[in-house]
Amino acid sequence: MRMLKIAHRPKAKEKAFAVAVVIAVWLLTQMVAVCGTAQEAKMSGDPAFEVVSVKSAGPVRSIPHPDGRSYGSTRPFRYTDRTVTANQALIYIVAQAYSVESWEIEGPGLMDSLTYDISATMPPNTSKETARLMLRTMLAERFGFKFHREKREIPVYALVEAKSGFKLHEATDPGPRYINMGGGSFIGTGTLDHIAGAFPNFADRPILNMTGIKGTYHVEFHWTPDYSVDFQRQYSPEFWAAVQREVGLKLEKRNVLRDVMVIDHVEREPAPN
Repeated sequence: MRMLKIAHRPKAKEKAFAVAVVIAVWLLTQMVAVCGTAQEAKMSGDPAFEVVSVKSAGPVRSIPHPDGRSYGSTRPFRYTDRTVTANQALIYIVAQAYSVESWEIEGPGLMDSLTYDISATMPPNTSKETARLMLRTMLAERFGFKFHREKREIPVYALVEAKSGFKLHEATDPGPRYINMGGGSFIGTGTLDHIAGAFPNFADRPILNMTGIKGTYHVEFHWTPDYSVDFQRQYSPEFWAAVQREVGLKLEKRNVLRDVMVIDHVEREPAPN
């Protein structure tokens, strides 16, 4: 006798179970993709923070100061051997992570107009250099940060020796490097690279030390500040007249060819903590 093979039709409960299994597998895949980000960073060899909180903190604000000048509302990067904290615009976070100047970065307007709070923890005794690599990982993971490098001609001010000659003598016992500036007074000790690094707020383009002068110097001069100028970068004739008169240095406009980070992609809002 010929036997007939009858196909078994799944019942409604069996269908529902199969669908539930498919959904559960998909959800598990998504959870692994999201939660495995830090693990992937470790596996790929990219240093990553143990825990990092990144939150939008709104636009850069100007805060009035009793001296009549206005200052930005951001907080600089602060490092310990276990933590990194800051409130900075994205362009300065990138500059910190990649050890470049902000003017060597080209990107969308949000890079220097919006600020972010960063609070991160690291393994004990983490160096500042390693912490910067962790910032790079954070930028890629939380902001989808991508860039490439190009050679660009950048307009700068060259800090050079004035015709009157450099007026300072090398410090015989310089002590620690420091800068104290405000209220029309500049006092500092360091190399001319270090001293020039405190000048950008008084110029409308980047400043490069091209004096060729080596050594450590104690610098002190005074000028009458223009309090109508806010914290945005502006050229200050009074400041530079004092630098030339009392230090023997001046500015020259030049163009220099530099490697520039060109931002290909960056998210306005960081991925959730």
